[in-house]
Amino acid sequence: MKTDPIRGEVWLADLGMAEKIRPVLVVSADLAPDDFALVMIIPRTTSTHPSRFSVPMNLPGMKEGSFNLQGMLSLPLSKFMRRLTVLRSDQMQQINEALKKWLCLE
Repeated sequence: MKTDPIRGEVWLADLGMAEKIRPVLVVSADLAPDDFALVMIIPRTTSTHPSRFSVPMNLPGMKEGSFNLQGMLSLPLSKFMRRLTVLRSDQMQQINEALKKWLCLE
């Protein structure tokens, strides 16, 4: 049985024709029964571009890459295919710090 994606998990997701199927990091709060079935994600790319909004991160079983915060978007649950891994707390801290900068929350 497929479970809903939760914050800190990396999933394989279908981002559509232009973006294709790729790993994504879930950054939104866990869904409650009365929430819309949308999940905020950050796509992972192997085409790294040095930027304060790109977080390089090596993950087991994946090519070298980074999470591109400027590509953040919401996806419906139907686009999530399977869970790949879960980030450690220090890795999520890196993402959280970059998110604060991207969203001007500092």
